[in-house]
Amino acid sequence: MNAQALEQATKVIDETIRARCDGVPFVEITVTPDIDEDGEEFLWVKAIYDGDPTSIDTRKSVTMVRHIRPKLDEVDVTAFPVISYVAQSDLEGLGAQEERV
Repeated sequence: MNAQALEQATKVIDETIRARCDGVPFVEITVTPDIDEDGEEFLWVKAIYDGDPTSIDTRKSVTMVRHIRPKLDEVDVTAFPVISYVAQSDLEGLGAQEERV
């Protein structure tokens, strides 16, 4: 995936997640392209938010791809998004654990 396509995909994904999860304070949403074992391109999406796991509405999170895919098609990106929602506190906890090891 070229830099321009990645930039457009990131913008579309970021805007859609933030709009659909209105009220969730996202700290960062990263998009990283990758290739699966069949040679197909996909997008790792990490949506880091400030809150506890109940901050994310499961009904919205499980249907998010359904809302993102048509918007990716509009910018000619065919890669499938794989989304992980991660609480910032979980990341901070992992960092503290790594320091102790």
